[in-house]
Amino acid sequence: MGDDEMDKQRLTFKHLIIELLEKEKVENGGYQVGVADIASLMESLQSSLLKYWEYDPPANDKTHNSEADKDKSKDKPAERKVDPAEEKERQQRDENAETGKESSTKDKNEDKKPSGFKKRPVVFLLDEAHKLPALVDDQLSLKIFLDTLLVLTKQDRLCHVVFSTSDSFFQHFLRQMNVGHHANILTIGDSTKQEAYSYFQEQMLPLIPDSLKPQISFDYIYDVFGGKLGHINDYTVSWVNSSGTLTPYTSAIFAQAYTLLQFHLTHNGFETFSPLSTATSGTSTDNDEAGFSRKTLLEVMKMMTRPPYSVPYFQLCRDIGTEQVDSMIRTRILELRWTGTVMPEEEAFERVWSNDGIERPIVLPMTRVIRKAMEVILREEGEYAKHEEDGGGDDKKKDHKDES
Repeated sequence: MGDDEMDKQRLTFKHLIIELLEKEKVENGGYQVGVADIASLMESLQSSLLKYWEYDPPANDKTHNSEADKDKSKDKPAERKVDPAEEKERQQRDENAETGKESSTKDKNEDKKPSGFKKRPVVFLLDEAHKLPALVDDQLSLKIFLDTLLVLTKQDRLCHVVFSTSDSFFQHFLRQMNVGHHANILTIGDSTKQEAYSYFQEQMLPLIPDSLKPQISFDYIYDVFGGKLGHINDYTVSWVNSSGTLTPYTSAIFAQAYTLLQFHLTHNGFETFSPLSTATSGTSTDNDEAGFSRKTLLEVMKMMTRPPYSVPYFQLCRDIGTEQVDSMIRTRILELRWTGTVMPEEEAFERVWSNDGIERPIVLPMTRVIRKAMEVILREEGEYAKHEEDGGGDDKKKDHKDES
């Protein structure tokens, strides 16, 4: 910003952090960071943000220029004699102007000028936010941190704070800390088919050898992996490495989805030790053991493989019990969406259950490939034929049967 006052704020914040790092060193006694330290840091952050929004570059430039003009007027001589050297330089400039040289020089000088400062909204982004309770294991310190963010956003309106997480139960933690009701939940879904196709054309297709390009089908890939760009990327790279012999159903992505479901069907209380549980239970892994039965999982799989491939969360909780539903979410079999996605997906699951204007949380398979694995397992269990008679399965179930 080029402002002395802001430089002081920056140095203050920097030295506070350095002091904490020094205190924490073992040779200094292993100091434990406490509430007062966090409060001091956050106070410095608040002060910096206040100064940032008070900063007015045009006013500062205007004041600076007016003072400079006054100084020049004081130093200006009463009469000015023409210097022969200056006169010669002026004539040279006139000649350059005629040949276009001056405009070229002027453009170069303008390029060297620093661009004008423009204030922009301040956004504080914390990724993997569900790991915050494990990172800061003191409840009071966490409370101070979250309350300060609340002051900066809702009260002083100095910045935006975005917590990004894949843990559907992270909002439980925010509610426990009494800040959840101030948060706005935004659900980011997978890409639409058109977006996924653009990604495939622009990012993946150039990586495929010309001899293999005629053999790959985007529609077939999308049918199994949906709009999960990471899966499309990984599968395409593996497909190229296998010289085009790999299919979606022989890929590592499908194998992992299939294995996950089979473990829960064949192992009672299979433990996953999901890192997502830290948001609601600190660093404990007591709740990582699967809390649902084989029979219940098969029933849920039947629900999730028939249109609209989703069920309202609270309805499913009433049908099979909240503990079993939450356990399926924690073990990454199901995904819980509290709100509709920012941009509707191809199948727009949540819109189906909100046609009456009421936003209902829904659960659906964690990924499209999990759903495909469910279909294959139901077929192996002899449940799929009866399931199809009830209206389950995809429109392309025959193709999938051949593949499996």
